Amino acid sequence: MYKTNTLKIKREHCTYTPCYCEENVWKLCEKIKDSDSDLLENCYVIFVSNDAKQVPIWFQRSGHISRDNLCIWDYHVFLILKDPKETKVYDFDTVLEFPVTFNNYVKQAIKPEYNEHYERLFRVISADIFLSTFASDRSHMRKPDGSYTSDPPFYAPISSKDSTNNIQEFISMNSKIGYGEVMNLKKFCQYFLPNQLD
Repeated sequence: MYKTNTLKIKREHCTYTPCYCEENVWKLCEKIKDSDSDLLENCYVIFVSNDAKQVPIWFQRSGHISRDNLCIWDYHVFLILKDPKETKVYDFDTVLEFPVTFNNYVKQAIKPEYNEHYERLFRVISADIFLSTFASDRSHMRKPDGSYTSDPPFYAPISSKDSTNNIQEFISMNSKIGYGEVMNLKKFCQYFLPNQLD
């Protein structure tokens, strides 16, 4: 009998700080490793961006209600639990379900029909690699006077054994640098939901 991959994690029990999506997802990966370690190998961290740093995503908490909660991010990060039966998306900033099915997330939050105007690219990284390599000193969130554009998380900045700040390598959609694989929308959909999305 086939067993569906399911994370026994509730949104309200997760660490969340507005405007720090990459750290929210890192903390989620850490939580999965501690509570459902067998599922970590099926989890992927997704950075969405493009050269223009203009990434439209709908049904976001900070989006415009009159426009289906549209938000234009410079980049965004969420987690995917890949499963042959029903792949799920864990996006802390969505007003959709948590988790939401990959199919529904793409149709409602990504809206493929708009990709001709905003070519969104997706850096796909295995969760275990993300946990061991990601680092951010949060300098990208500071104003020229040193203050933060948004209050930082309460815990210390995340670092790895090799770096204290490599976040730009993850945000970049240059396939020659960083970790994981950079995909266009079509390849991204085919990878996580083959033969079900055009």
